[in-house]
Amino acid sequence: MAHFEESLGVFIDIGELDRANNVRFMLARRAIEARRRLSEVPLWLDECERHATLHRLEHEQAHARLARAEHLTLGGGHGAACRLFNGVIDVFRRAGDLRCLARTLVGLAGSASATARGAPEAVENLLQAVHVTLAAADIPRQHHVAAALVKAAAEAGDLTLAARVFGALAAAPGIDTPLPGHEQLAAELAAPPFASFVSEGRAGGFNLIARLYPR
Repeated sequence: MAHFEESLGVFIDIGELDRANNVRFMLARRAIEARRRLSEVPLWLDECERHATLHRLEHEQAHARLARAEHLTLGGGHGAACRLFNGVIDVFRRAGDLRCLARTLVGLAGSASATARGAPEAVENLLQAVHVTLAAADIPRQHHVAAALVKAAAEAGDLTLAARVFGALAAAPGIDTPLPGHEQLAAELAAPPFASFVSEGRAGGFNLIARLYPR
């Protein structure tokens, strides 16, 4: 973060306020990801959103609101976060911004799981995110989405879906432990009667999930 703060000072000194606001956004994102200096995030995002609104930069405004929603979820503000996620999702769809669309769907799923809407809505959002990450070829986020989908599907009582996604995740390159910290669920899915669905997922991968669960 020190590098970003140094860049912020340079851009302010030379009057490049557009670029300074981009750096403020990066500071906010990094703080959220690292769970550090979270009390400063609203200040950075307030200025990013004010600048985007002033210059009618809808996409940049949506980026700031997405980051704000993610920040709110860290403090348990899932209701307010959902309103922000729902407010930006169509912006990212129109812009073809698949990475931010996937982040928004994951955020909606996480907030749904923490509220009365529960696991079924989380499953729907995460299935959409599987399609988006496939289209974006965003492998790291695809693995994150898949792990979340296995747990949400199991919570929703759809162990067939959970088993297929678990198999696809287990077969993905670089994945040694598909569900760290959830060994009991992994063992349940790997045993009869769900083992054959795990095998389907291993054989067909995430493309099979997308084909069997079109969105």
